[in-house]
Amino acid sequence: MNELSIVSGKLQLLSIIGDPIAQVSAPLMINAAILEKQIPDTLMVPLHINSVGLQTAVNGLKCIQNFRGAIITMPHKQHALSLIDSASESAMAIGGCNVIRRNAQGQLHGDMLDGEGFVSSLLKRGFDVTGKRVYLAGTGGAGSAIAYAMAAKQVGELIGTVANSRW
Repeated sequence: MNELSIVSGKLQLLSIIGDPIAQVSAPLMINAAILEKQIPDTLMVPLHINSVGLQTAVNGLKCIQNFRGAIITMPHKQHALSLIDSASESAMAIGGCNVIRRNAQGQLHGDMLDGEGFVSSLLKRGFDVTGKRVYLAGTGGAGSAIAYAMAAKQVGELIGTVANSRW
């Protein structure tokens, strides 16, 4: 894709926000999917935002009329939750969000998809966790999100260590 060919006043902006950000591959994958699905006038760009500037940046995103949403990555998943207007039940229970979307009124809604994505990938590979004994070794937001998603799929027993879990 020639990204410059879609940069016009009609551009719809997606982003990934983190600190650091140089290592992320999401923009390459998302932009390839956008091109493949022929979604017009849409581009994902990485935004390197440190913890000091996160609140100002999130407030600014509410004002950008062509901003549609963002992936939130480390170290901002927990802090971002306190800066948005609303959040899903799972994001509230987990204590963080890894995606936000902006509605037409400029309000940001957050969700946590790390756990759902992990469990979904297990199911697609034929591993049903319902009623199973599962050991989880994880920390922070992703580990908590996976534990939450496992519990939602009614694992028989969830053992292991999840640091910073809110439940």
